[in-house]
Amino acid sequence: MTRRGFTLLETVLAAAIASIVALVALGMFIGVERTNRVLAVRAEQSGDLARTRMVMERAFLNLLMSSHRPMPRRTTPANRNEPPAPVEPEREPTPRLILDADPRLAGFRMTRDEDTREFGVQRLEIVLSQSPVPDQSRDIWAWAITATPAREVAAPGTTPEAAPITEAEDEEAQAPVRAVRGAFEFWPQNARGEQGRLEELLAALGDTPDMPMLWELWWVPLPPKPEYVDDPPPLAPPILGEPYLIASNLRYARWTFYDDREKKVRHAAAVRQHIPAYVELALETGAGLRTEFMFEVDSAVGLEAVQRPAPAPTSPGGGGEDGIGAAAGAGNTPPPTRGGGREGGGGGGGKGAPK
Repeated sequence: MTRRGFTLLETVLAAAIASIVALVALGMFIGVERTNRVLAVRAEQSGDLARTRMVMERAFLNLLMSSHRPMPRRTTPANRNEPPAPVEPEREPTPRLILDADPRLAGFRMTRDEDTREFGVQRLEIVLSQSPVPDQSRDIWAWAITATPAREVAAPGTTPEAAPITEAEDEEAQAPVRAVRGAFEFWPQNARGEQGRLEELLAALGDTPDMPMLWELWWVPLPPKPEYVDDPPPLAPPILGEPYLIASNLRYARWTFYDDREKKVRHAAAVRQHIPAYVELALETGAGLRTEFMFEVDSAVGLEAVQRPAPAPTSPGGGGEDGIGAAAGAGNTPPPTRGGGREGGGGGGGKGAPK
């Protein structure tokens, strides 16, 4: 009995079928990998949008506005023959809420998909009663230990006496120490490599348009400003944190304030009467995700920073025999600096400063 082998035609058919199966399997693997990459990018950008919404909602619900009140209208004196009383010029409070174009990025533009218009880059400077991002500029445990004074244990059957409150502690309790001024700023994203990754993704999807510039949204702490524009700056050195990265991969972002029955893209306010009724924020990511948020606005009134008076100058020889008796006897000590375990303001508050 002779064995019969495969003919040439059977071998060619088997090889062709195997090649077709391999190509189909390879196509399926490529499709799964492409879908996985798209979903990963969209999930990352969806997380950035959700984080932006949370930060903005916390910011617009914690505005800290000036307690300045406009001067009343000039009244006519009862006796017309008397000259009117002199009216002092009204002082201009320092703005607490500033929305305007960013002068650093005057030559840059943001674009939207399927929209031929170009939009300038905005900057939002704001004063809040508390930081809208996690504060990691100080060690909370060290602050709690140093900020809690040690108390003496009273003897059995007696009541412990309360320690007298010093002037520095009283000022610390009354001042809004949590007030913070900062700015939401956009920075170009070319240095982080996300631009190239999205270009590869669009090329894998068969879409090769001109890739727009992508942006990062940062919270940048700023030093406090005086209550009025003509006041000297606060004497206490500010304790600032590090810039904090909120979102990346943004193609388009725009704030819109609704005030005086119209929508504004530029606005400045110092008092509660001038804050907008609500705020809109439109965002679009590099992967094509679009969203529009609407935020309620709430505010409180308080000082941004404590204005400490400068110590009175002492004349040499005006006190005791050694010339320093006036400063020591009259209590002309320099004002206390704000310490209390708040050292280390330059720690990491975010993901590193933008380059």
